[in-house]
Amino acid sequence: MFKISQKLDYTCRVLIQLQRAHKQGALMSADDIAKKELVPTAFLGQILHELRKQNMIQSRRGKDGGYKINDTLTSITVLDVAQALGCVQPYLAPENTGVSSSITQAIWADLEKDWQSKLAAITIEQLSESGDTPLYYI
Repeated sequence: MFKISQKLDYTCRVLIQLQRAHKQGALMSADDIAKKELVPTAFLGQILHELRKQNMIQSRRGKDGGYKINDTLTSITVLDVAQALGCVQPYLAPENTGVSSSITQAIWADLEKDWQSKLAAITIEQLSESGDTPLYYI
């Protein structure tokens, strides 16, 4: 079953902020991101490092420096982010024992397909345009 990690949630929020800044042609400092999204600075540093390593963002040093989302990633999906962070674990069916286990295993396999398709349909750009209103209801 898919579990939303704190890292995935924070990373999506960071990317939303960077996408919004990108539309204005601006860079964002780590301090500004941390203040807006209430992400602990040490954790934010790890996230920004991972995003740079995955070529999702760029950074610039100096007085006018900061972070920006890569131009080619405006259509990145939440599933893409989750996969890049290693947050998507393959479904491992429990041992097939008992008369009804094949029925329950089919349910879990269908759920995995559903959440993956839902995350693949939501882009960071869509989320950045939604303001503070939730875009997706469960």
